[in-house]
Amino acid sequence: GAGAGAGATPHACLQRLEAAMELNLALLHDFCGDAFCGEAEGASGASSSAKPSPALRPETALQHYARAAHLDGADRRVWQLWAACSRRCRGQRGGTRAASAAGAPDVVAEIHQQAVARGVWLRVEQRPLQLVPALALLAMPWHDASGSPVCVALARHFVDIKEEVLALIAAEGTQPFGHARAGAAARGLAVLAGGQLARGKWLDISLFTNGRRHEANAARLPLTAALLASDEGGLRRD
Repeated sequence: GAGAGAGATPHACLQRLEAAMELNLALLHDFCGDAFCGEAEGASGASSSAKPSPALRPETALQHYARAAHLDGADRRVWQLWAACSRRCRGQRGGTRAASAAGAPDVVAEIHQQAVARGVWLRVEQRPLQLVPALALLAMPWHDASGSPVCVALARHFVDIKEEVLALIAAEGTQPFGHARAGAAARGLAVLAGGQLARGKWLDISLFTNGRRHEANAARLPLTAALLASDEGGLRRD
């Protein structure tokens, strides 16, 4: 939204409002061009071979995204949409590799670098949808598992959990399991949905969902379900 805090000055409020208007114009050019052209052709009776109307253009969206980011650099959505639009436009003009070979600057990387400079993200390589600065200060490439009671408890019972799961697969096959990739997008698991897991067979089975025990699956894996209903290591999920 374009709202500002109670202590914001009139100038700041107007600037936020202008940024919101620029963002809406950018979205119109970025996502409504094809639909607009199709409706216009249909209304005029033009054939499907008619050239698309240039009224709404992704290239124009880039200009509006840039102005929105300049006016309200704290809005993470603007930077994400701007970079995505730039990537699409660049692909339509011949692709990233061709542009790089010709010596053209990496515009998408430059957008990300500007966002980092404005404090939207801490690193170009990591651009989370939500960033809590106080927690980000604790970030590190790899955490020591021995300092996490949950990790210690899972490591202690790893062999038993593994054997119980393998026994279930031997008895019932993979029917009780959901294919992780298939349901990943719906559950927001982008790592699974995006194809990063190129090897192995990834399956999952729900024992607790939204704090509620899945009785049928818990009966299939009683040891693991009991562990997740215990206080050991802070694992309790019920």
